[in-house]
Amino acid sequence: MGADETGRRGYDIPPMPEVGKLSKPLIALIIIILLGLALTGAIIQVPPGHRGVLLTFGKVEDTILKEGLNFKMPIAQSVVFMNIQLQKAESIESTGTKDLQEVSTTVVVNFRLNPSKVNLIYQDLREDYVSRVVKPNIEETLKATTAYFKAEELITKREQVKSTFDDILKERLSLFNIEVVAVSLTDFQFSKSFSDAIEA
Repeated sequence: MGADETGRRGYDIPPMPEVGKLSKPLIALIIIILLGLALTGAIIQVPPGHRGVLLTFGKVEDTILKEGLNFKMPIAQSVVFMNIQLQKAESIESTGTKDLQEVSTTVVVNFRLNPSKVNLIYQDLREDYVSRVVKPNIEETLKATTAYFKAEELITKREQVKSTFDDILKERLSLFNIEVVAVSLTDFQFSKSFSDAIEA
């Protein structure tokens, strides 16, 4: 055995493989693994403006999946998407005032689900929260609000009426983990006899 150029005796050092040659098979392996996970249902993508409620054989889990790629157990687990974007509920209600006048009011409420409580909302209400909770509470809150004021005060004290409605509705919907963002009370319509009396 002779000495090589570096002065070492006997052993040949194998050349280092090129980085490019290693990375291609590695990338291909990663892609294959990801495709395999996707095909078996282990990867789930939660769309923007949503949260994922994780169910294990139908049981609601405490874990809430955020936007983007998430992992779940194939077959055993499923995911329900809950919308946490700003939503609108609109209603036209007929109620009575403090002086027993009938008034019809258009109400628009902007609300959203509490992102950290969507699992509880789904457990209690599924995805029917608008029909089961939001609209009935808008109706009851409007009745409670207009009962505080005389018919003419609905116009003259409009901001106070709105503030009262807002406070009551926020308190009611917070029990269901639903946040009230904005409230609009528009188009008060009184009975014909009351409107005629105002004009006279």
